[in-house]
Amino acid sequence: MVRCDGCERPTGKRLRAPYELGFVSGRRNLGHGRDIPPTRRGWSVDLVLHRASGYVAGMQPGRSTVLLLGCAMWIASCGARTSLQTGSGSGPAGDDSGTDAGPDTTPPIDAPNDADGPPRILLPPPIGVPQAVAVDSRGDIVVGGYREVGYPWELQLTKLTPAGDMVWMRTRGGLHRNNAVYAIALDAADRIYATGQIKTDDGREGLWLARYSPDGELDVERVLPTTELSNDRQPGPLIGYSIARYENNLYVAGAAYFDDSYHRFVGGFDMALDQRWLDWSPGPGFSHAVATDVEGSLLIAGSQSGVTDRQGIVDKWTADPVPVWTASFADDPSTDGSQLLSAAFDASNRPVVGGSLYKKKRLTDSTVTYNEPFVEGLSVDGKSRWRWVHPAAAVVKGRVNALVPLPNGETVTAGENPDRNSGAGSHRMTVRRFSGDGAMTPLYAAAEPSTGLALTREGSDGLVVVGLTGTVEKRGLLLRLRL
Repeated sequence: MVRCDGCERPTGKRLRAPYELGFVSGRRNLGHGRDIPPTRRGWSVDLVLHRASGYVAGMQPGRSTVLLLGCAMWIASCGARTSLQTGSGSGPAGDDSGTDAGPDTTPPIDAPNDADGPPRILLPPPIGVPQAVAVDSRGDIVVGGYREVGYPWELQLTKLTPAGDMVWMRTRGGLHRNNAVYAIALDAADRIYATGQIKTDDGREGLWLARYSPDGELDVERVLPTTELSNDRQPGPLIGYSIARYENNLYVAGAAYFDDSYHRFVGGFDMALDQRWLDWSPGPGFSHAVATDVEGSLLIAGSQSGVTDRQGIVDKWTADPVPVWTASFADDPSTDGSQLLSAAFDASNRPVVGGSLYKKKRLTDSTVTYNEPFVEGLSVDGKSRWRWVHPAAAVVKGRVNALVPLPNGETVTAGENPDRNSGAGSHRMTVRRFSGDGAMTPLYAAAEPSTGLALTREGSDGLVVVGLTGTVEKRGLLLRLRL
C-alpha cells in the first residue's frame, strides 16, 4: 500500500442538513441469511461483500484424543502459543514488497477451555449466518446476521449466554432478499446499535439502522433510502456494512447504489440515530470497515474499481469530517488487485488493515485468480510499515475478515486460510495475533474447512469469534479463546 495524496478522495456530494429517515414497521420473524452485491469498491465496503459469499466450512465439534494430545505437546514445545512465530511479516518502514509467509505448515491448534463456557459452540437453529459479534458488560454475547429461507433472507439479532444458550432473538422486515445485520456496536449501557440492509413488506428498502435495549426491546429504527443520495438517478439500495462508536457519535460505512454502480459511503449519526452528515465517493467502490481512534478520527477501508480490477483503499478523516490522507494499492506492482475487509487503530493510533490480495495465473485456456490473506500495518500518516501475506497454492479464496486491537499494541485477526492439504475450494478458520512490528503468532487453526467472519474482545484476556462450519449444510459457529 502506498500513500496517495493525488488519488481520488471521497469528495462526493455531502448532506449536512437534517436528512429524512423513514421508520420501519416490519414483522418479527425468525431466520438467517445474507446476500451480497456482486462487486464493490471504494472507501470501505468490500469487507462485507466477500465475507458473505463463497464460504466453505466443515469444522465439527468432536476432537480426537490423538489430536488433543498432539496439539497440547506441540503448543507446549512452542511456549504455550506466546513465542511461536511463523511467517513473520516484519519489514522496513515504507517497504511495500511484503513478506512471503511460506508454506502453510501450521498444524490444527485446538481452542483452550474457557472457565465461563465451552470453547466451541455450534449455534442452534434458527440462528443462521453470523456476520457480527459483541460482548456486553454482563458477559452475554450479541450476534447479528441473517438466515436464508429459500431465496429470501431474514434479518437476525440474537443475544446468547456465555454457554451459547439463546436469551432472545429479534428479526425485522419480513422475508426479502438481502435482509441482514452486518455490524453491531454497544454503548456503556449495553444498548445495541445494529446496521445492515432491509426491505420491508410495505416496500421500503435501504440501509437499516436500529437501537435495541439490553433486553431486546426496539428503541429506534431508521431506514435510509438511496433516492436522496442519487438525485433520483438509477436509485438502488443503500447498505450499511460496518459501524463504530466514539463518545456520543456513531459512524456507518457501506455502499450507495446509483448511476448503475456501487459507491463508497460513510455517514455520521448521533446516539438517537439522527443523521449528522453523509458522504460518498464519486467513483465506484465499497466501504467495508470503519473504525475510530482515541481522538475520534475515522479510518475507512474498502476497495475502489480500477481499470480492470478492484484495488484496496483506506482513508483517514478527522471527526469533523475532513479527509486527512488516502492510501491505495492501485500502484502496487506485487498484486493484481486487492480488497480491504477490516481495519482498526492500534494502541499507538496507527492503522492496521486486512483483507485479500489477488494474484492472477494464466493457464492453458483461462486465467485464474488466487486470493491471498494479508495484514498490513501503517504509520500515522498512511505509509506502509510492514505487510504479512500468506500465499495461496491453489485457486482458493483466503482472506482476513475481521481484526481487533489489543491494549498492548498487538492486533488479532480472524478469517479463512487456503487449506493446502484439501485441494482447491477448501478453507479453514484461522485466528492470528500480530505484534506492533508485524510478527505473527497463530492462536487457532481449524482442523477442517471453516471460516471466521467476525470477532470481538471478551473481558481483559478473551476473544469471541463467530463464523461458519460445514461442507454441505453450513452451521453458525461460536469460538471462545483465551489470549
